[in-house]
Amino acid sequence: MLQTLLADRFKPVAHRETKEMPAYALVVAKNGPAFHEWKAGDPLPAFGSGGHPNNFRDVGTMQRLTDILSSRPDVGRPVLDKTGLNGVYLFYVEWDENEDFLPAMQRQLALKLEPQRGPVDNLFIDHIEKPGAN
Repeated sequence: MLQTLLADRFKPVAHRETKEMPAYALVVAKNGPAFHEWKAGDPLPAFGSGGHPNNFRDVGTMQRLTDILSSRPDVGRPVLDKTGLNGVYLFYVEWDENEDFLPAMQRQLALKLEPQRGPVDNLFIDHIEKPGAN
């Protein structure tokens, strides 16, 4: 509904392009991942202390994890899945208030972010109109 309202009001014209840009590759550390694949019907474990303010819990694919990491302000650039892992996984990271999330994630999940250039999907606004009076 909101998209329709905006489209009617501003008449935007946009296109998508994939460009080579700075990104991070999410890769598995040399000793392998430190998390488990989750199969439909498996019970979900009780994650950590429950009341810990600094924790990340999720069940999902590696693509879901890269999407979450890409949206974090402390990452600062898109994250591309280069793990080669295709299942659904249980992720849990807990960190202290004097520690940052990314080092804790890398240590606890045995995943690393490696800087590189890669294909990143971009949305370009070609035209937008100023709306008229109501």
